[in-house]
This record gives sequence, C-alpha cells and structure tokens, in this order.
Amino acid sequence: MYLLLLPFYFVTVFISFFPWSIKLPWLVQRLWRERRTGIADPGYSANKIDAYLLTGTAIIFVIFTLIKTKLPHYTLPAFPLLALLLARHWQQAAPFQAPTVVRSRRSLFEIIAVGAACIWIAIAFVVPPIVARFFPAYQLFQQSRASLRPDMQFASVEFDEPSLVWYFRSRVKGFLTPLNKRRAAEFMSAPDPRFIVLPTPLAGSLFTTAPQSSEFFTVSGLNIAKGKRVDLTLVLKPE
Repeated sequence: MYLLLLPFYFVTVFISFFPWSIKLPWLVQRLWRERRTGIADPGYSANKIDAYLLTGTAIIFVIFTLIKTKLPHYTLPAFPLLALLLARHWQQAAPFQAPTVVRSRRSLFEIIAVGAACIWIAIAFVVPPIVARFFPAYQLFQQSRASLRPDMQFASVEFDEPSLVWYFRSRVKGFLTPLNKRRAAEFMSAPDPRFIVLPTPLAGSLFTTAPQSSEFFTVSGLNIAKGKRVDLTLVLKPE
C-alpha cells in the first residue's frame, strides 16, 4: 500500500492546485525544452531563480511523499513557489503570442479562477460536516461528549491522528498523551477522571475487569490519513 501511494501528491496536485494545474504540463514541457536547447545556462540569473523555485518545490513534494501519512493539504507550502515559477514562464511566453490570443486566454483563466475559488469556498463550508460523520474521532466525540469534563486527562494507543485533538480539546483542557499498550492500564488506574482511545480488540483484552462506573464507546470509521478502516473504543473513567 505504501508503494502504491508514493505518487499521491503528484496526482492530487492537479486538484489542489486547480485551476493553475491546467498549465503544469505546459510548464514542464517548457522547462525541459529550455534545458535541451541550452537556454538553461547555470550562469544565467533567471535560471538561478528557476532552480531556487524548483528545488524548494521538489524538497516539499519529496519529503511528504516519503512520509507514510498522506493528506492533500500537506504540500500547500510548495504552491507559492510553484505559482511564482508558473507566472514567470507564462509571462515570458506572452510576447511571442498574438495579443488577441493572450487576452482571450487571460479572460478564460480569470473566469476559471473565480469559479474555482467559489467552488473551493462552497466545499469548505459544505463538505466537512458531511464527511465528518465517517471519521472515527468525530463519532467517538459525539457519543461521549455528554460524559466529558474539562478537567479530564486523555490518552491514546495506536491512534494519534490530529482529529482526536481537534474534537476532544473543544471540551477537555488536558493534552493528548500518546501511550503504548503496556502503559494503558496504568494510565487508567491513576486517580482523577480520564479516558483513553485505543483499538477495540486491544480495549477488550486490557479492560476486561474495568470498574462498573467506567463507560465504553465503540465506533468504526475510516482513517483518512492512513487510508484504512479502524475500530476504536473510548474507555472513560468519570471519577
């Protein structure tokens, strides 16, 4: 699965960088043609700028490609560099095109850019509430929110996705403590109210003799960052 996801960002860039991603094949072709024809002289100042922008973009894409967890927004820091590189070459190519062609293409991309911005804004407001119900952290939070208290400590075992902090920190002042399974029972046996999130099979083996006051919340959902389905249980000690 890891090898299959290696080109993840080189595919999603055509969506996340839209509408300017339409010009990326043209940009690659232009850069390659300049290199082949000898225009890309290392001493040429313009190409030093290109090298800087390309290197910065490549570093970001390579680093996040090698990291196991992959989400489309991780490569956003590369987009300003990519936009500058595209704008430079797009502007340089304009004098060699007919003015009417330049104006028509500019108008077309202005319409596409405004339309894309409206679509992304709509997606930002509409999509998250719809897809959140499939996130295990969100489901656990919704099930357990009535039992949560601000003074609770909370931990997790084999599940430390940012969404866990995002949802539970809205009701709990404590910080997430990542644990291994050997320390899970020790954490829950400490005084003060607390809860722990861990895989359901592990919860069944570690907390078979939990106090009667303990509460259990179990959900199944999709871990988007890892691209796999997970079964999670939240074990809560109210006192």
